[in-house]
Amino acid sequence: MNIAEEFAKHNPNVTEEELEIAIKQSMSYYRCALMEVETKFKVLSENFSILSDRNPIESIQTRMKDEDSIINKLIRRNLELSVESMEKNLFDIAGVRIICSFENDIYNLAHLFLSIKLNYITISFRIILRINNHISHGTYILINFFQNAH
Repeated sequence: MNIAEEFAKHNPNVTEEELEIAIKQSMSYYRCALMEVETKFKVLSENFSILSDRNPIESIQTRMKDEDSIINKLIRRNLELSVESMEKNLFDIAGVRIICSFENDIYNLAHLFLSIKLNYITISFRIILRINNHISHGTYILINFFQNAH
């Protein structure tokens, strides 16, 4: 599915070319936000490696929702197929997952990260704890959105 074609079907007053530009611009903001957050965590990880006897960050993973997933989610939720609706209603278009070994590390990183100034985004996050082999294995997930940052 081409996202601009799908949005154009539901927005007759806007050309497909205009929608293509708007979608590219919006997705570019998400990619920039993702790069910014990933870079901030990589810097934190590097600093922990140098200044501390251990690094609480095991891995940093990023992801972007693809166009088909965006369209399908808007349809499933009976939402308007538009850039504005996508930005207003979907909070998982881009995400960063930080894996830590210990539960306390997750909360410490969350506190530390929330004190860092970000250029592109407003962040919300959720913390998911998983138990693997009797070890508390935590995942700190940032869900990036920035409808107010344009």
